[in-house]
Amino acid sequence: MVYAIIVYDISIERQNEVREFLKKYLNHVQNSVFEGEIRESTLYYIKKMLEKMINKDEDSIIIYVLPGQGYLKDRIEIGVKKEFDIY
Repeated sequence: MVYAIIVYDISIERQNEVREFLKKYLNHVQNSVFEGEIRESTLYYIKKMLEKMINKDEDSIIIYVLPGQGYLKDRIEIGVKKEFDIY
């Protein structure tokens, strides 16, 4: 298992597709930020699917990968906590 944080800055016409896809695997914690503990194989699948969904000349996605949640020293939130629907 790994702990992944995915952030994106993508064109508005692709945002819904990417957001709905990521909701299936990770927690939606900010407007364009998802995080959670997943299998490495799932992360590989997510990466491949995102590569197909975006326009690599216009969009940007960053995936931070940590060994697992136990290695995440701390998660500090400042300000209003965003609440998103979890399906």
